[in-house]
Amino acid sequence: MASVAPISPEAPGCSASPTASKRWGVCSTSRALPDAGRASSPRSLSRAKGHSDAASSSNLGTAMTDESARDREGERVLATVLFTDIVGSTDLASRIGDREWKELLETHHRVIRSHLERLGGREIDTAGDGFFAVFDSPGRGIECAKEILTSLRELGIEIRVALHMGECEVIGRKVGGIAVHVGARILSTAGAGEVRVSSTVRDVVSGSGVQFRDQGIHALKGIPGEWHLYSVAGDLQGESSPRVVVAEDVMLMREGIVRLLREAGFDVVGEAQDLDGLMRTVALARPDTVIVDIRMPPTHTDEGLVAARRIRAEYPETGVLVLSQYIEPSYAMRLIEDHPDSVGYLLKERLFDVAVLVDALRRIADGECVIDPTIVSRLVGRRRREDPLSELTEREKEVLGLVAEGMTNHAIAARLSETEETVEGHISEVFSKLHLPESPDEHRRVLAVLAFLRS
Repeated sequence: MASVAPISPEAPGCSASPTASKRWGVCSTSRALPDAGRASSPRSLSRAKGHSDAASSSNLGTAMTDESARDREGERVLATVLFTDIVGSTDLASRIGDREWKELLETHHRVIRSHLERLGGREIDTAGDGFFAVFDSPGRGIECAKEILTSLRELGIEIRVALHMGECEVIGRKVGGIAVHVGARILSTAGAGEVRVSSTVRDVVSGSGVQFRDQGIHALKGIPGEWHLYSVAGDLQGESSPRVVVAEDVMLMREGIVRLLREAGFDVVGEAQDLDGLMRTVALARPDTVIVDIRMPPTHTDEGLVAARRIRAEYPETGVLVLSQYIEPSYAMRLIEDHPDSVGYLLKERLFDVAVLVDALRRIADGECVIDPTIVSRLVGRRRREDPLSELTEREKEVLGLVAEGMTNHAIAARLSETEETVEGHISEVFSKLHLPESPDEHRRVLAVLAFLRS
């Protein structure tokens, strides 16, 4: 369906409101509308539920047909409004350039329109990367929102969605009213990968099997009162499978890694075979973690390491696991010296042990630093004339090596058959001998690992 031009603030029957969502060109009527989105009595909810489930001639579908639009100008109808937008769109557009941004928007619009058509939604307006649509039923709106989110995520496009149900006024082939403003404001509270709804939507679909998570009470800008909001369970970013991008120039190796990850429950949201392609993919997909080969085109030297440091600097929420077939401690040190959290360095041979790979990815996602045990062993056996670890006992060096592998105190205690209290004592001695006093701004475990790598 073609996009309809925004309503002018001077449209008949409307008055420009200071709380209007200017992005969408919607307007508020001068007449008071009921508080359809806040506290509702069981009787009113029962009426709303029956009304929303009946796609009758008195509902929104008929009200917005070309033949009846003029006759029904100003009529109020009960509708579910849906709003979407792309998360981080401004930053993304500036990173990928005008041409790729235009192609991305065309794909985005095509996907959303296909789902709207299939599930009976009506496109009301588009504004840049955002969509505004209406449904006769909140259940269909939720189903459509989930399918749109999933389809776009598979294409590397992260969006957020908001739904609200209330009375809207028919204005030609568009709708206006407080319910529209509420829906737009709810969208501004949603996070990436989330379908956020008002309490009205939740109450009306109760008993349908849809599960929700309570997101608390919110004040919506320009809207009176407080609003209890919910998220559709399973669509929150934190509840989805860990999202990973894989960068490897050897196709068979890349496909093998992707298959292993998917079988282990990870969501592979992008693949790349060179440095430029990786940076574009990360900008689009915003993954939780990136797995990158240390040597990639064009020079096959340290592109993966360069990419890892750029990703940690530009996307601090994204962790990086660097894979290498070389035992090179200096690479590991370069990786963590600037951004020591949420990074890892493993030898490619670890890919044959899926449990090790999965464990490393989980630790990195939790903000830890993971170094391959083989590199740790090489460092333990190395000696320098001015060794900063020379004051450590053999047991303390062993404990520090396990810390460098990303192990917790509990895991170290189990490995060494000691109590956690004993391990804590060893680590305290390591901190003291390496002159790492308490500091609110620095993670002493990471500083100790850095000292270990530099030794």
